[in-house]
Amino acid sequence: MANRYWVGGTGNWDAATTTNWAATSGGAGGASVPTSADSVIFDAASNATLYTVTVTASATCLDLTVGAPASGKITFAGSSAINIAGNLSFSGGTAGITYTYTGAITMSGASATYTINLNGIILNNQSFIMNGVGSTFQLTSAFTTLGGFTLTNGTFDGNSLTVSMTGVAQTISGNVTFYNLTRTGSGVVKTSSLSLIGNITVTNNLVFNGNSAINRLEILSSAKGTPRTITAANVSCSYLDMGDITGAGAGSWNLSAITGLSGDCGGNSGITFTTAATQTATGTTSFSWSNVARWTSRIPLPQDDVVINNAFGTSQTITADMPRLGKSIDFTGTTWTTGLTFAMTTNGTFYGSFTLISGLTLSGTSLYVYEGRGTSTLTTFGLTFARSFTVNCGAGTLLLGGNFTMGVTNTLRVTTGTLDTNGYVVSAGLVSATGGTLTLGSVTHLITGVGSAWSITGTTLTAYTGTIKFTDTTNSALTFAGGNKTYYNVWFSRGASTATNTISGSNTFYDFRDDGSIAHTIAFTTGTTQTVTTFTVSGTAGQLISINSTTTGTHTLVKTGTSYNISRDYLNIQHSIATPSSTWFAGVNSTNNQGVATAGSGWIFNTPAPQNSSNFFF
Repeated sequence: MANRYWVGGTGNWDAATTTNWAATSGGAGGASVPTSADSVIFDAASNATLYTVTVTASATCLDLTVGAPASGKITFAGSSAINIAGNLSFSGGTAGITYTYTGAITMSGASATYTINLNGIILNNQSFIMNGVGSTFQLTSAFTTLGGFTLTNGTFDGNSLTVSMTGVAQTISGNVTFYNLTRTGSGVVKTSSLSLIGNITVTNNLVFNGNSAINRLEILSSAKGTPRTITAANVSCSYLDMGDITGAGAGSWNLSAITGLSGDCGGNSGITFTTAATQTATGTTSFSWSNVARWTSRIPLPQDDVVINNAFGTSQTITADMPRLGKSIDFTGTTWTTGLTFAMTTNGTFYGSFTLISGLTLSGTSLYVYEGRGTSTLTTFGLTFARSFTVNCGAGTLLLGGNFTMGVTNTLRVTTGTLDTNGYVVSAGLVSATGGTLTLGSVTHLITGVGSAWSITGTTLTAYTGTIKFTDTTNSALTFAGGNKTYYNVWFSRGASTATNTISGSNTFYDFRDDGSIAHTIAFTTGTTQTVTTFTVSGTAGQLISINSTTTGTHTLVKTGTSYNISRDYLNIQHSIATPSSTWFAGVNSTNNQGVATAGSGWIFNTPAPQNSSNFFF
């Protein structure tokens, strides 16, 4: 264990620099770069006047003490991570330190008590992590951060001091006990939030304050549908919305009449929120959602139903500029002279049914999000969504009330909850489902985009007897990431596209079809197995469809069912194992490349004997 003192003024703290490190205060440079066994000290002898130290690569030390130079300030800068195995002290405070550093600070000492002295310094947009088995991390001054606060291992000791969080989107990770915790919305920002990854306890004062009725603060669980518990001795709140939070402890969780009122985003318990009240839009001209003068009594809270049934004039626009729009939103009865636009300018969340009206123009730069917890209905009356749409509703369900259409670059996402297409057709640029349930029914859904056009992971697909049809005809590749799921029919109908269609995951299909009219490739991810009842893929003379793997390894195609052979033609086959080998016929006009590199097997390059019936596509 040794001390390392910074000398020589401005420089970079990294593994390639020894000039600025000395073994004694104000001593000669050239000492080794600090390790986790070395305490690092910036003091009055580090430089005569102001200077800058920049953390340009991951740094480690034992204790870190940052003091001021002989005159002026040190600017502590950079964005690479610092791992501190001992104590942290910004002894120079705001009088001696200009703090612009944005990297992650991790305190990782084990089996001891380590002190944290920010001395008025505000941590800028960074993660602060405490990860020491058997250790206690103790404040010796108030703690303010714009970034995340994480307790991975050990105990946090607030030491009768306040932790303040003042950034935009912040997190608390771990089951943490605070003495005082204050979370204040970040000024005139509509998206200030605190996400909890664990339960928290506040033994003295809990303060959650938004900025205004427009710039509200949201407190929520990091996992939709998984409540987090806040136990507090005293509770003080204003301009607050909450989702998936359980209120506990001696403090009063009656938030019904707090300043700015309280919004119920669903999944809460132990908390009394402001009573819901339907908000009806007023006036006949353009307006913004955040304009309180255009609503019955207030800007809609998450529990308030919203009615827009105005008689608008010529070329008017409703600008949805709030992140939480209300519960059910209904445009039924709305009229206009010529042209009415609904423009989403921030990611807009709704918590109930959404009923649009024919002829309305949808525009904007942000996405739509459904987070309701019951069963709600989305009815679009033939409108095309110009932005992506996310279903993230815990145990809730969103039913389609009609066909649902999105632009070719827009994504339909399911993260939690259920999206039930309810017998209607989805036409989406891309589909991405990482959780929840997707109910597709028995109709043909159209995928019109390219790239990761279909990506399913961790999502339940209910029994599906319809078709997923890919219709893009450009020469841009697309991927069907099936997630090892069972489908019915999947159909690549891409016309004269020469692009590769990549299939990942080991999936099951009733019929796998590709009717492209020009030479192109179907590439199955190496090592995967596709199980099919029918395989309707044939090229034409001079336009062979290639069946291949994504690398030089093999993939496997399994024919299921006892009737009918696979009988195709005009294919170019390589790295493909077909089984049972007696049922896969490639025809006489196909090219056998099975012996190239890793050999495939099972395909018969001939035609089968006549059968009573041929393959059909339903």
